Amino acid sequence: MSDRTDQAMNTLLAELRRLQVLYAKARPASAQAYEAACTVQPGGTTRSNLHLFPFPVTIDHADGSILTDLDGHTYIDLLSDFAVAMAGHSNDVIRNAIQKQLTQGISFGGRSEAETELAEIIVARFASIERVRFTNSGTEANLYAFLLARAITQRPGILMFEGGYLGGAMSFATSDPRLRAPFDFITVPYNDIEAFDAAISAHGSRLACVATELMLNSGGCIQADGAFIRHVENVCRNRGILFLVDEVMTSRLHVAGLQALYGVRPDITTLGKIIGGGLSIGAIGGRSDILKKFDLRSEDPLFHNGSFNNNVLSMRAGAASLRHVLTESGLSHTNSLGESLRIGMNADLASAALPLSWTGMGSVMALHIGREAPTRFMPHPAEKPLRALLHMDALLKGYWIAPRGMLALSVENTPSQLEDFRSLFRTFTGKYEDLIRALVPTTIGAA
Repeated sequence: MSDRTDQAMNTLLAELRRLQVLYAKARPASAQAYEAACTVQPGGTTRSNLHLFPFPVTIDHADGSILTDLDGHTYIDLLSDFAVAMAGHSNDVIRNAIQKQLTQGISFGGRSEAETELAEIIVARFASIERVRFTNSGTEANLYAFLLARAITQRPGILMFEGGYLGGAMSFATSDPRLRAPFDFITVPYNDIEAFDAAISAHGSRLACVATELMLNSGGCIQADGAFIRHVENVCRNRGILFLVDEVMTSRLHVAGLQALYGVRPDITTLGKIIGGGLSIGAIGGRSDILKKFDLRSEDPLFHNGSFNNNVLSMRAGAASLRHVLTESGLSHTNSLGESLRIGMNADLASAALPLSWTGMGSVMALHIGREAPTRFMPHPAEKPLRALLHMDALLKGYWIAPRGMLALSVENTPSQLEDFRSLFRTFTGKYEDLIRALVPTTIGAA
């Protein structure tokens, strides 16, 4: 980096520390709660993405799109628990379904009609899904989907893309590789047909599946190019490689999943987040001949267990949410609001000729540094601290977004809330305009 860029980075970090001091002074109860948590939890949290310097906020309660912390600060939630709580935090339909189930029992240790109802809704929505197997999370769904693909094909390899995130144990975006599940992974750049074809030529005979998101999640809300993803699907078909699509996050972007918009039909689809109505859940869906491996009536079946796979509370909440709240119209409305927000913020950036961009689709988006929006995972060195600065600025002004500069809206968010955030971001970029320009001396964009 140049001296000017180095100086800008130092200024950015100094400003971040200044805002962190203001944040800490105003949140003594959260600080005390964090100190207590550290005596019984390593680092005081159970989710690394919730950690925040100097300490994370401790939420006391939530209602609709509003979070309230222990110190009484309220935040307009534009993150919905990293895309989980798209129905908001207190939807009456979901709450009533849970409360009704509480009167009938919490954990049966037997099957229930609730799991059938949720499975029927999912099968009706996704053209590629003929059968469903539930798990406890999206991470777990992908873990078992990989094992399923390997068992069916009798091949060890899994091809993923740089910046891909198929759960905490299968991340090529943010996680420490020491915590990555020890599969035989091959990785190639996203949206790069030439690199993909080279990897297939070298490793295709040992690949059980190609696993991808149709929009990178932790990798920065970067959409797949349509020609690229259809090429991937065709190659998989021709080579006998299973095509696995993670719709854990992107199932909120269309009632039939993002796969419907791209016109692809994966062999296996993994789900999570919104299909549980805010409660813990995951699912593996796909062709009936593939999912049949979990049928104990079949020849040489796979024995897949898990005490909470059919957690009746999650089944009831998920069915209520998908049937009555996150309907086609509910999803479309929220995604339209998100599109308007992202387009508006990008228009403001273009008007100011600032080297930043928001990528994403519908209700999900992420901030990037660069004069061009990225088409693959290629984070700028200053991206992490600049996003942290925006996050801290937003917290101080009563908005809840991800430290990594991501937004994921809920049906409870209103046009006025989003317009206010657009104004907040416009003020933020105006205040730090010179610093932002100094961080990007040359074009950083698509490969």
